[in-house]
Amino acid sequence: MNERADPDPSPTCPQCGRAFTESDPLDIPCPACGTLRPRLVGAADLLMVGLKPEAWIAASFAQAWFEDALREARTGPDAHARRREIVFAVCFMESYLVEWVRDIVGPKQIAAYFPLDDRRGIRDRWKEVLKQLEKEKLIAQAPNFLLPYWEAFLRLIAYRDGLVHALASRPSSSAAPPKAKPIPPMEALGNMPPGWAVGVVVDVVRQLHQAANTPPPSWLVKQ
Repeated sequence: MNERADPDPSPTCPQCGRAFTESDPLDIPCPACGTLRPRLVGAADLLMVGLKPEAWIAASFAQAWFEDALREARTGPDAHARRREIVFAVCFMESYLVEWVRDIVGPKQIAAYFPLDDRRGIRDRWKEVLKQLEKEKLIAQAPNFLLPYWEAFLRLIAYRDGLVHALASRPSSSAAPPKAKPIPPMEALGNMPPGWAVGVVVDVVRQLHQAANTPPPSWLVKQ
């Protein structure tokens, strides 16, 4: 559990996206468009006017989920290790998106991207939230979702959903229609190379950082 302060919400102009520099005074409008730069009020300022500072506490689980998936990837050929690797890998993606966006926009703004009643799955959240950040000029651009890495991610999500919601346990036969087949089939888990799920999520996150022009975490490795 980490106690963190609300970061400066305006490293760039919220209107035109111009980057502020250290030489730009805080109290003058943006030189490019005239928008007033918002100021971060410090704890000392709050106390001077009789207000109590607000503390935010946030837990981070993405790295732990990733390490769980990586440990299973290193287990070797084992259908049940692949099952755990798949679930842990997608849990990592769920946490990573929220935690990465939280660190960009600050804790007070997180509900604008992840409402409490949000029913979107990770495939939709990932695309829509990143496109929202791009539109608001908070990242350089959203990733390209038409590349092969995204198809692999959709397959990974389908496998995770099948395992979690027991579609993998459905009985089947040679005469069963494709829609009635288990997802994933047991033979797919048995033949899946160790590290496939980890490799998929690493590719997705690297695509994100490449598009956003930010460095990925140092612990994001495939093996």
